[in-house]
Amino acid sequence: LYEVIIIPFDTVWSVVKGVIQKDGPLGFYRGLSSTLLREVPGYFFFFGGYELSRTFFASGRSKDELGPIPLLLSGGFGGSCLWIAVYPVDCVKSRIQVLSMAGKQTGFLGTFVTVVRTEGEYAVLLLLYSAL
Repeated sequence: LYEVIIIPFDTVWSVVKGVIQKDGPLGFYRGLSSTLLREVPGYFFFFGGYELSRTFFASGRSKDELGPIPLLLSGGFGGSCLWIAVYPVDCVKSRIQVLSMAGKQTGFLGTFVTVVRTEGEYAVLLLLYSAL
């Protein structure tokens, strides 16, 4: 489905030099919109789930009195909320990264539309949540 591409970069500096030569300084911001589309709602769900879980464990007490186990479980619940919410966006972002290595990058919306067209609406849900 995807071809393997060998990148001739072997150090961090060779990658930095290659990005600057190919795209200029703005090349370092490629994919920023996809990352923001994933991170901003993701942290909303993370902290919402975390605080909801802490409130549940506190059950009338102060949340500051919670021990390490309830905090650990609250963090796990918050992380689960984050990934359930953002996993589809992350899958499209990962495809963009793979396609950009082949020089076939079409952006977030273009990649998402291609996934829907080639794999169907129901297959998209299955694909996007396949690793959960």
